[in-house]
Amino acid sequence: MNCTEFKAIASSLALGACDADERAQAEAHLAEAAHDGCFEALHDANDAAALLAKMDPPLQPAPEIWDRVNAGLGHRPARRRFALLAYGGYAIAAGVLIAFAFSVTKIDDRLERDRRTIADLRQKLDLQARAFAMMSEAGAEVVVLGAQPGADAQSSVQAVINKDKRAAMIVAHGVKARPDKDYELWVIRGDQKLAAGLMKPAADGSAMMQVDPKLLEGAIDAFAITLEPPGGGTAPQGPALWVGAPKS
Repeated sequence: MNCTEFKAIASSLALGACDADERAQAEAHLAEAAHDGCFEALHDANDAAALLAKMDPPLQPAPEIWDRVNAGLGHRPARRRFALLAYGGYAIAAGVLIAFAFSVTKIDDRLERDRRTIADLRQKLDLQARAFAMMSEAGAEVVVLGAQPGADAQSSVQAVINKDKRAAMIVAHGVKARPDKDYELWVIRGDQKLAAGLMKPAADGSAMMQVDPKLLEGAIDAFAITLEPPGGGTAPQGPALWVGAPKS
């Protein structure tokens, strides 16, 4: 499905009128990186659908009108039958609107999850591009952070550094998230251990983070990653799991 095809069915998607195959194709299309007004079209369709759900029910005729109608017909039951039909119609309409609103909410929730996924992927790709660019620059150095006792057996962590440009990135693989714990990076300079941020591994064990250039001013004796309480801190408390020193 391309952008033109998606925008053509955006209203049907918002109304929950697409079949399973169309919906699957639409969701797959939204997960793609490039779009030409698809999210805007779906947002407008959702707004229109929401307005439908907020429409006031039909006005009830005044009782005296029904009395005059029944008097003209020569009997009373017509009012009751018509009222029952009217109330039944309102109940059906209300049920349809509730189901429709629930469907729109589910679509919005799914879209928000997709947007977050796309944003995460874009950030990861951007960090990867920066790391590869740094590796190809003159003066770049790759520092292997050696695994210490307690580190994941299949893990690998490297720091890509360009001292001239005061730039550094951490690239990790095979690092498992720890329940109720956070990995924290430290820049070590003499007796100083400078907190450089939390390393958050993804579900596949990969993690990338950029080091604040201000922490790279002056000599760097080593990088270390420790296991800390949630949120980390200003001084290391947990064990160092990976440690590595630049060559110069």
